[in-house]
Amino acid sequence: MVAISVICYIKISTMKINSIELKYNNPIGEDKLDEIISLLDIKSSDTIVDIGGGTGSVLVKMIQDSGAKGILIDLDEKLIEQCRKTSKSMLETGQLTLIAKDAKAYIQQLDPESVDCFVCVGASHVFDDYLNLMKTIIPYLKPGGFILAGEEFWAKKPAQEYLDILGAEESESGYHYENIEGPEKLGLTYLYSHIASQYDWNKFEGIYFLEEELKALDFPATKRKEHLEKLRSFRGAQFKFGRSTMGFGLYLFAKDLKK
Repeated sequence: MVAISVICYIKISTMKINSIELKYNNPIGEDKLDEIISLLDIKSSDTIVDIGGGTGSVLVKMIQDSGAKGILIDLDEKLIEQCRKTSKSMLETGQLTLIAKDAKAYIQQLDPESVDCFVCVGASHVFDDYLNLMKTIIPYLKPGGFILAGEEFWAKKPAQEYLDILGAEESESGYHYENIEGPEKLGLTYLYSHIASQYDWNKFEGIYFLEEELKALDFPATKRKEHLEKLRSFRGAQFKFGRSTMGFGLYLFAKDLKK
């Protein structure tokens, strides 16, 4: 019998996953954030300060059509540099200023009641917590000025298992109504809010998990295994607990609002 060797050819798919970019790096839907921004009558003489604004997507949106001046403060120099590359014309005209410093220290350099609008979406930890953020920035906000804040909240009482996974305490976040009542007790006027839907969360976290899975393909075997185990463990916790427990709201407040 003559041995016949058989060679099998396996066709490798050349299909790839295209990268998806979020317009804003937070769980609020783009249409909701755009709507709140559209409520503000921003003038060219206004000054907007964005605390922890990362690549500046929210701030740039707020000033690009109005001609207002914006100040972006973020400690992450990589994010600041990304904003620098995409906003060259605004930087050249002085419409946009980038500050790669600790916001706590920088805010103290501002004149009292000199800012028309503060923005802080998902970065209240810079001032330890949400209410301390409000207390700190109110003195620097002009009468009639606005605060646009994005903050997480508990949609329901968190399970201890979930808190242990996060390494967090229940007291570190409040509920949606507390994110409104707290600033009101400080004298601010609540105007409007949006909360992230399940669709918003799915898009925000889904893109993150997808990107991290793809990123791991370039890692050495050991690092890839560690990365994916940690990622998938956290993803599992978010699906089991996070989607029903963690909320995120976008809140608009005013100081000494008058007609």
